[in-house]
Amino acid sequence: MFGVNLEKSNNCVVEDNQISSKNLSLGLRGDGIRLWYSHSNLIIKNHTFQVRDNVFWYSSGNTVEKNIGRNSRYSLHFMYADRNKVLDNDFQDNSVGIFLMFSQGSTLKNNLLANATGPFGIGIGMKEASDILVEDNNILYNARGFYIDASPYVPGTVNTFKDNRIEFNSVAFHLHGTLYGSIFEDNVIKGNIDDVVNDTPESKIALNRWNRNYWDNYQGFDRDKDGIGDIPFEQRMFADRLWQHKPPVKIFYASPVLELLNMLWKIMPFSEPELVAKDNEPRVLLPGGQTP
Repeated sequence: MFGVNLEKSNNCVVEDNQISSKNLSLGLRGDGIRLWYSHSNLIIKNHTFQVRDNVFWYSSGNTVEKNIGRNSRYSLHFMYADRNKVLDNDFQDNSVGIFLMFSQGSTLKNNLLANATGPFGIGIGMKEASDILVEDNNILYNARGFYIDASPYVPGTVNTFKDNRIEFNSVAFHLHGTLYGSIFEDNVIKGNIDDVVNDTPESKIALNRWNRNYWDNYQGFDRDKDGIGDIPFEQRMFADRLWQHKPPVKIFYASPVLELLNMLWKIMPFSEPELVAKDNEPRVLLPGGQTP
């Protein structure tokens, strides 16, 4: 049922274990590492593979560092778990890399989240999670790089996404039910089919702040050669984004019909296209001055 199970156990070290389950469907496997009301523990250099989940529920102040997770459902699932540090982990080929629910004050830094390619595949997901720092992570080849649901949730808090590489995902940032603004700055957003998606028309996405990100589909110039584009980057929802509100329409994605609708909407818009993201200082060069 559980590889390692900590219940009401604090200041423990779980280190250098190989943990797997049986070759069954995801829902029938056992969990790899489970923390329940357990705080200030160090989970380091473990390899979990072919398990169901690694779960940290009602557990705060833990450090999860240098672990490997493969072929599972949730490599890390936090619920009501605050002030945890997730550092230098390698999570690939899972349904979900890291998901935070009803949690506050955690840091996710220098992790690799890749190949979450199922119909609900997510690199990093959040639901009603607040005051989260997501910095210097590599988010690659996922169905959704980020899924952000009503996060932040606590008034007066901000989630910060900084210096991440979000590349070759179907959707880089999938926004749902935005209540308060987040900060997205100095990220590299490259090779994704869609950079920013909003599936909730009533969301307060205008509260988000996008600063100095590199967008590979930016169409402006940099005449003064300062590395910042001369005009803002704007991600708008035209006709080819109808599937974001009506998922069955996605079967026509990139079809001539939607391409024609998209062209007509840009030339003769019947209504103002939805602005989902605006970066006033888009980078033309990558952070550090490197060419793309």
